[in-house]
Amino acid sequence: LRAYIAAVLNSVRNGSETRGYFQWSFMDLFEFLDSNYTYGLYFVNFSDPERKRTPKASALWYSAFVNGTQQEPKNLSISSSPGFASQ
Repeated sequence: LRAYIAAVLNSVRNGSETRGYFQWSFMDLFEFLDSNYTYGLYFVNFSDPERKRTPKASALWYSAFVNGTQQEPKNLSISSSPGFASQ
């Protein structure tokens, strides 16, 4: 998550007219076919009828970041970010 925010920040600094950023997940993007992987900011207990959610470390970091109590991402480059190819 930190790497993706760093990529957006880098894009803005390079002149991108970025108006927003969405941290999106649908039910933690539960992998419906394999059902072994979860993504997102929270663990979801699918065995619990109430689908109890527990925040991951990324949820705590993101909350601090958007509330201004965490510094901007440091020492991250686009090339080290997952999903981004080196340019």
